Amino acid sequence: MTGFGNRELLRLRYGQGQTVRSADFREKHRVEGELRAWHNRALHNAYGIAKGVLQDLEVKPLADNSGVTVASGLAFDCFGRELQLRQTTAIKFPEAKEPALLLLSYGSPPNFQSPRDSTVCFTTGQGLPSTATLSWISLKDFTVHDGVPLAQTRIVGTTVSVDPDFHTLQARALARPRIASGNTIAGLTKWEQWDPHRNFFDGLIGYMQVRIDTSSAGFTRVPAYFAWLDGPINDFDRKIFTFHFDHVDEVTPNGFVFRLALMIIPADINNFPDQRRFFEERAYVNWLAIEPAIT
Repeated sequence: MTGFGNRELLRLRYGQGQTVRSADFREKHRVEGELRAWHNRALHNAYGIAKGVLQDLEVKPLADNSGVTVASGLAFDCFGRELQLRQTTAIKFPEAKEPALLLLSYGSPPNFQSPRDSTVCFTTGQGLPSTATLSWISLKDFTVHDGVPLAQTRIVGTTVSVDPDFHTLQARALARPRIASGNTIAGLTKWEQWDPHRNFFDGLIGYMQVRIDTSSAGFTRVPAYFAWLDGPINDFDRKIFTFHFDHVDEVTPNGFVFRLALMIIPADINNFPDQRRFFEERAYVNWLAIEPAIT
């Protein structure tokens, strides 16, 4: 079973005229692979079979029903590492008398000792070796640290076969929610009258809205919008204080409307500002939008 452990990562630097060995290139690829695994695990939670890659690791019984064949494909273990099976592989059923899982587990990348052993140039017609291994494990002993399950056995009497009711876990697409943010500019925010039946400011209360364009973010579905009023809308020197209630409305993939009811209260009634001008010169809107990934 593969466990957690400290993995040393190095940043390779090369100097002018330095001799670069094959071991340096292998170390470079090892570090890149480890960073890619961290990325897959942290951002994509990529665990399971990657559908649409090669032959999807399809499992079929052998003609004599003594085992199965596993077609080529790609999966990701719980550590984010790539499990590549590059060619169809046969494996016999276990002799266990209880259900078992067929696992695809991480194997050490090939370490070519000489140019003759390397198939990196595809001169032998076989391509690169796989970086994963197949094995059986008892169903009751399985944990996600062991690998990605591809099939399960079903035992009826002395007959062992592939359980047709077993469903493999598919890795979701390597994509995270699309996130965008922005803000309007104080003094240039295009505030509009919200309620047509009221003045812009009805007594002490103003009803305003601004239309926010998010089309540049490229959303394909309506995201979750978050917006809030910002700016120096309180003037403590003049003892002018602002209270407001806001909400987001008319949401579409390309934008939304930010609306609010505002009350400006001066401590000195004789020092009452031009409410609309005071607000438009100071207030602006910050916004954040998150389009969730397709599940």
